[in-house]
Amino acid sequence: MTRMVVTSPEYVKSKYNLKELKTLGTLVADAVQIDSVPLHTRPVGIRVKSILNNPSTYDIIDPALFSLSRSAAQRKGVDDA
Repeated sequence: MTRMVVTSPEYVKSKYNLKELKTLGTLVADAVQIDSVPLHTRPVGIRVKSILNNPSTYDIIDPALFSLSRSAAQRKGVDDA
């Protein structure tokens, strides 16, 4: 789905209700008895400060399209620079 949104965003938005993917992910996770289905993940090692300063640098797709919000967690001792 992500590749489709990147290559043809208007077409995908006209054909699919992307905001329902989060609900669908929850339904699937419940059915298979897992905590959650990851819909939007970030590669390890990206500096949290950089994401917070300019999120569009790391987000090709706006998380809001999928009814998600951007979040970043910083572990102690990581990215303290």
